Amino acid sequence: MPAAPPMLPFTLLVNSTDGYADCWEPFFKLMAIYWPQYQAEIVLNAERKTFAQSGLHITCTQNAAAFGGKHPTWTEALQCALAQVPTDLVLYVQEDYFLKAPVQHEALISLAEAMQRHQITYLGLTPGGNQGPFVPSGFDERLWKVSQQDKYRISLQACMFSKSRFAKYLRRHENPWHFEYYGNIRARRKQDNFYTLNREIFGPDNQVFPYDMTGIVSRQWKRDVVEDLFARHNIAVDFAKRGWFGEDAPVERFQAPWSIDKVVGLIKSLV
Repeated sequence: MPAAPPMLPFTLLVNSTDGYADCWEPFFKLMAIYWPQYQAEIVLNAERKTFAQSGLHITCTQNAAAFGGKHPTWTEALQCALAQVPTDLVLYVQEDYFLKAPVQHEALISLAEAMQRHQITYLGLTPGGNQGPFVPSGFDERLWKVSQQDKYRISLQACMFSKSRFAKYLRRHENPWHFEYYGNIRARRKQDNFYTLNREIFGPDNQVFPYDMTGIVSRQWKRDVVEDLFARHNIAVDFAKRGWFGEDAPVERFQAPWSIDKVVGLIKSLV
C-alpha cells in the first residue's frame, strides 16, 4: 500500500475540464521541474478523464459521476473538487498556469500559516490578479489589504483561499465569468479579510508561483507564453489542434440560448 502523501497547510487544486486535458501533461511536467518540493496531494478537477504522473499524488475528481452524468456548472464542479480537498486552505490554479521558474515553496508555507493566524479568507499570489487600491496589512510586510472597491477583489488567477470562508461567495448556477463579475459584487458588499502580496516585494520578477497569464486565451494557445517554454523543456504539443490566439481562425464556441433557467440564474446572482 503506497504511503500517504505528507500534509501541508494547503492543498494544490488544479481546476480544469476534460476539454483542456491537453494541458495536463505540460502543466505537471513543468511542476515536476519547478516545484519538486511539493509532495502533498494534488486535486485535479475534471469531468470523466484521469491523469497520473510518477512522483505526484494526483486525485482526479471525475465530477460528472456526482451529477448522474450531467455536465455540472463551473461552480458545481468547483464545489465538488473543494469537497475532496483535505485542508481548509486551497492553492487555486488553472491548467494553463504553466510554471516558468522555481516556486517559492517555503514562502507559500509561511504565507499559509499567516492566513491561518489572521483568519484571512483570500490571498492573491500574482501581480496580475487584484487591481487595487491597496494598503499595508499592518501585521505582515508581505501582505497588502485589498480595497472593498477593487473590481477584482476576487481574482481567479493563482490565489490561496480558505474554502470554509470562501464558500459564501459561490453560487451553484454560475460559470467563471459570472462568478468573477457577480462574485466580486458580493465581495465588495462584505467586510472580509482579502489580501494580496506586496507588489514591491513580490513583483513580476519575484513571484511565489511564477507563470505568465495565461497559456490559453479563448481556447487557443498563447504563442508568447507557451512556445519557447515548452521547447526549452522538450514538451511536445500539437499546437495546430487549438491554433494560435490572434493568428488562426478562432475556435467556435457553443453559446447556449437564453432560457428560463438562465434568466432565473441572473436574478439569483444579482440578489
